[in-house]
Amino acid sequence: MLQELSNKYGEENVKKALTRLIETFVDDGEPSGWAVEEVEEAKDLGLTDASRPEMFTTRQETMIMCLRTYKKLKEEEK
Repeated sequence: MLQELSNKYGEENVKKALTRLIETFVDDGEPSGWAVEEVEEAKDLGLTDASRPEMFTTRQETMIMCLRTYKKLKEEEK
């Protein structure tokens, strides 16, 4: 999809638009109602600090949460 937008509007224009979107996005710090229980559970388990529940995660944040989940599962196997 991003490739199609880049082809149509130019890569630099798409980058600028996405940057503006990310910079102007306001995360009120509260998860959506449907996710509250799971976000709190993930926080209680130490998988995330839940500090930006409505923001995108970076690859490194995603990897850290996956690794924490893996470690928790390995602990439970013992």
